[in-house]
Amino acid sequence: MGSNRLVWLALLASTLNVGLWAQSFTGSVNGQVSDATGSAVGDANVLVTDRDRGTAFRALSDGSGRFVVTALPPGNYVLTVESPGFKKFASEGFA
Repeated sequence: MGSNRLVWLALLASTLNVGLWAQSFTGSVNGQVSDATGSAVGDANVLVTDRDRGTAFRALSDGSGRFVVTALPPGNYVLTVESPGFKKFASEGFA
């Protein structure tokens, strides 16, 4: 009876650890928005768009111009940045 309980505990422990070994198949994009003089641009709208699916992921730059867009599935993307008073920026495609 005792060894049976140990087997069940080992099985339970191995089942709980499956999540620890899982892999993620997503990526992220991060950067800093700045003007021509190198000054940070806060509150800039950052849009990462999957060109094949048409899905978009949004972020807003912080006071230091930094932004992060996470959980991007594999795809072909374009990065667009817009802020009032500045020319719109659109990147070349990237995967």
